[in-house]
This record gives sequence, structure tokens and C-alpha cells, in this order.
Amino acid sequence: MFNLDFDLTWSVLNTALGCDHDCSLDLNFVVHNFDKSRFWKAISGSNDSSSPTAPEIHNPTLRFIHYWMFVTLFPETC
Repeated sequence: MFNLDFDLTWSVLNTALGCDHDCSLDLNFVVHNFDKSRFWKAISGSNDSSSPTAPEIHNPTLRFIHYWMFVTLFPETC
């Protein structure tokens, strides 16, 4: 962002999204075996995860978070 590198840990992102500061979940461990295709199928119903788009996300909360992060991090493209 702004031609600068940022290091954002899962713990800091978790706190920024409003989750409990004392959350004991180790997200680095949890996402170790993350399967993008299976996740995309679960939230969109589509088997094609090669070029996912936000309108395909069925869950309104996940769709909102996607849009919110996109507009916040990349406002010049909106």
C-alpha cells in the first residue's frame, strides 16, 4: 500500500476486525492446510476458483468484508 511493505500478522488482523484480543487461535497453524478451491466452493457454490469475483460469494457478511477490504486497501481502482 502506497509503495510500502507492511507486515500484518494474523493476530493483528484478528484484532483489527474486532475480534477478542485474547483469542488463543493460532491462525498460522489453522491456515497451514488451507484449500482455496474447497473454500471457494463452500462460499460460492462454484467449482472454478481460478478467477473468483465478489458477487459470487453467497454469504452477505463475507461479501461485505471482501468489498470493505478492497475499497479500503485499493481505493484508486474503485
